[in-house]
Amino acid sequence: SDDRIATVGTTNLDYRSLYHHFECGALIIDNSAVTEIKDDFINTLQISQQITSKDCTPPIPIRLFQDVLRLFAPLM
Repeated sequence: SDDRIATVGTTNLDYRSLYHHFECGALIIDNSAVTEIKDDFINTLQISQQITSKDCTPPIPIRLFQDVLRLFAPLM
């Protein structure tokens, strides 16, 4: 965030991740790895593309299937 501190990990901020899964994250302070992480992030941004809401809207049959599966999500 400021060329001094970086965090890397798999931590997701949702109920299932925080209470049922073992999420992992590393906080790195005053280490040369912070610069490497920043450089990697900048390089990734250069080859990334913007995703719009249209890209995230599945066809109707898939949406219906997802809605059915969503009913069972609390049981998993």
